[in-house]
Amino acid sequence: DAVIGLERTLYSIQEGSAPAVEVCIVVYRPTGICPIPFPFSVMFSTSDLTAVVDNDYLDADTIQLFGACATKRCISVPIVDDSTEEPDEQVSISLGDPSDSRITASPRQGLINITDTKPANISLVSSPSSSIVAGDSVTLTCTISLPVGVTDTPSFMWEGPGVIPTPTDPTSSGRMVSSTLVLHEVATSQAGLYTCTASLRGSIDNSTTLIVQIAVPTPVVTASGSMLAGAPLTLQCDFNLSASVEDISVDTVVTWTVGNTAVTTSGEGRRVYNSGTNLEFSLLTTSDTGRYTCTLAIIPQTSFITVDGPKESPEKIITAQIPPPVVTVSLSQNGPLYAGTSLTVTCTVTLDSSVNNNELVSTDWTGLDHVPIDRISTTPVIRVIDSSYTSTLTISPLADQDDGTLNCTGTATGATHIQSASNAVIDVIVPPAPYVTISTTGLSIAGQSYTFKCSASVVAGLVAEPHMKIVLPNTTEISVVATKMLNHTFSSLRISDGGQYTCTATINIPQVGATNIQSSVAKTLAVVYAYPVERLWSSRTTGTSITFYWSPPSIGAHLTMNYHLKCDPLLIELPIRQALVSATSTSAVITDLHPGNIYNCSIFTVGPLGNSEPKSHNITTPEIAPSGSPEMFGAVAGEREVEFSWSPPPPTQQNGVITSYTLSCSPSPSSLPQSPSSQSSGSLSVTGFSPNTLYSCSLTANNSQGSGPPATAIFTTQQDYAYFQLRLKGVLPCPNVIATLTEQKLKDVETKIIQIFKAGCAECSSNVLDEQSFSCFEESPLFLTYRARLEGTSERDSGSLVSLIEAWVRGGGASVIVTGVLMTVDSQCSVTISSLSDPECSKPSPPPNEPKPSPTQTLPTAGSDSTAAIIGGVVAIVLIIAIVVTIVVIAALILKNRRLTTKTAEKFVQ
Repeated sequence: DAVIGLERTLYSIQEGSAPAVEVCIVVYRPTGICPIPFPFSVMFSTSDLTAVVDNDYLDADTIQLFGACATKRCISVPIVDDSTEEPDEQVSISLGDPSDSRITASPRQGLINITDTKPANISLVSSPSSSIVAGDSVTLTCTISLPVGVTDTPSFMWEGPGVIPTPTDPTSSGRMVSSTLVLHEVATSQAGLYTCTASLRGSIDNSTTLIVQIAVPTPVVTASGSMLAGAPLTLQCDFNLSASVEDISVDTVVTWTVGNTAVTTSGEGRRVYNSGTNLEFSLLTTSDTGRYTCTLAIIPQTSFITVDGPKESPEKIITAQIPPPVVTVSLSQNGPLYAGTSLTVTCTVTLDSSVNNNELVSTDWTGLDHVPIDRISTTPVIRVIDSSYTSTLTISPLADQDDGTLNCTGTATGATHIQSASNAVIDVIVPPAPYVTISTTGLSIAGQSYTFKCSASVVAGLVAEPHMKIVLPNTTEISVVATKMLNHTFSSLRISDGGQYTCTATINIPQVGATNIQSSVAKTLAVVYAYPVERLWSSRTTGTSITFYWSPPSIGAHLTMNYHLKCDPLLIELPIRQALVSATSTSAVITDLHPGNIYNCSIFTVGPLGNSEPKSHNITTPEIAPSGSPEMFGAVAGEREVEFSWSPPPPTQQNGVITSYTLSCSPSPSSLPQSPSSQSSGSLSVTGFSPNTLYSCSLTANNSQGSGPPATAIFTTQQDYAYFQLRLKGVLPCPNVIATLTEQKLKDVETKIIQIFKAGCAECSSNVLDEQSFSCFEESPLFLTYRARLEGTSERDSGSLVSLIEAWVRGGGASVIVTGVLMTVDSQCSVTISSLSDPECSKPSPPPNEPKPSPTQTLPTAGSDSTAAIIGGVVAIVLIIAIVVTIVVIAALILKNRRLTTKTAEKFVQ
């Protein structure tokens, strides 16, 4: 049967890329130049799925006419290009029944998928992208990606705080279109959220936040007035802000410290612009003596403004004359002094009770000349109680070369100017390595919270906390300086988080020789989506149903969402059979398993984010007899031999392993095998058939459980044909006869014979059956044999063919005259060739008492025992022996004529 169908079952188009979709109907079978030699028609239809006719496409229902020998017809389905943003939509296409019942349609159903056109995406970036300081210039670039095939230019609209400058005209690069907004000398009022909206068949927008940073200037403390006890003194904190920092956007706060004590002024918190705040001393006393600094802080009024932190001024020392103190020295640590720890030495100066509070106290530290000054810090003398003052010196960190004696000298500067001193002995040793531990909390299941806790213990008083580091499995390092505890928490574990985690704590204070003092500990984390069941087993319920049982996981069972049980076919491609059961179940039944197949059955524990590793085992379903017949079963018939060919049944209908095929025919030929092949597909040549006979043959596929339904082929063997041959025998009695048989003459003779035979036969061929060379001896014959098959004539009808030949011989066409040569044919199809011009080679006379044959009479054969033939042969032999030279010439001509005769025979076959 002929088959037509849709060329494709799925067509895709994007709105705006083309006005229509071209859908084609093709002839699938039969193939060739003219597969279907008669005209027919078929109905093509379109219908709504998610697309709506007239809104998304135009109706294209038509009757398609196929002329004779046509192989393809195409229909254009118009697509509506609109500006509405919408998801992909589908149109159903289908074919009706062909007008001629000899034709079937398959495939006859298909889809057209329509995708929408809109901007693919939009991005908004700033340059620089971070650390934007007030007064800098900033460029905002908004870029969209146009859909494929869209060349329109979109429009851009910008929104943001303050006054928006005019953006640049849009620029294009391929499918990318950009608009640029430049902010020159950004002010604090321009900090905030900026939005870019692009419009093209709809709109799409994106936003970015512009954070403006204010660089806090370093203030400077200046003094005006006398620094004598009892005199007035004014300290002023001066600073300058950038013009881009507007006072409506920020507040400024100034704080004062003297030593470690904070002081305030009446102007604290005042909002200023390019101004300062004063610290007034109406009467300078000994209590006012010290090192003064002012700190400037800027407080933003919006979250879009950041500052780089408060700035402290350099120290301003205020001094006054005070009496000499009494000095004592004490150390902040008891016991061993470890390198890397901080040591504070306190020098206490106590004034005599007779010294008034207007006196100033100073200290002088000696004995540490070998200690670098960058590790030494001191504090000014401060009043502790009425007549007691202290000053501290800190060595941070300690080094093992800091051993020695530290001296402190206290001086009261005033009316008496008295001094005193005290000392302390310092002995430093190397610190021990940190002690590191790792602890964890949580379950190592994907999606769960899990924490690594890395802890380190070091000697007390170490000035620098250890450097803590956690090395992740992917060699990423998480490190924190100056801490004794480092936690790494997974709020939601992933499978990729598994591996070995190493925690290291390092003491590294190179300036004191305490370098790379470390210790480490490692712990391995294995992350799973869920833990697998403990055990899986099964029992067969029916031939195609299996009941599975399992034991729940021993870890994390409370997180189990459900269980996923599935069976994958291994031998042939079949649907996967599966079941999803509740977390409380411990058994499930899998049904509709295919017979004769092996399944790999697995169960997964389903967690919040994924499945566990499977617990699996294989099962085999029992075979049943095939449910399908062999495919493509066909036969090519000859006269007595038939070539069978086939393909196996569809895999889903084999129901096991095909072991053999059974062939049977009616009527049965004499040599029919019962099990021709056990291959998946094959062919078989069978003899013993009778010509021109109608046969019906069937073929079944067999497995261990029996045979399937048969496939049938009905055919008729070819008709047998009768063959006949005409042998032309020329008797050449003398050399000049051979000389006259030139190539052209032989062709003329052959052409005439072919013309006669083609009038009665459908297929003629020539072949030299006897010696293929001419001989120069008398009575050496030349044989030309013509073999022909007459269409529609069997062996039993060969007599009619003989009658045909005799009719030709007796019908006046028995003699063919070529220049100088006479060819005669008798009733037995023998031909005699003789010369008409040479008396010695003239045609023999008929025997006595027999009349001379007329064109309608039967002529004697050259192979008969007629007297004329015998005499001609003898004469030829005598002449050949007598004339040696003539023999040589004749031999050359014979060789040439042999090639010509062979060529003539080949042409006749063609």
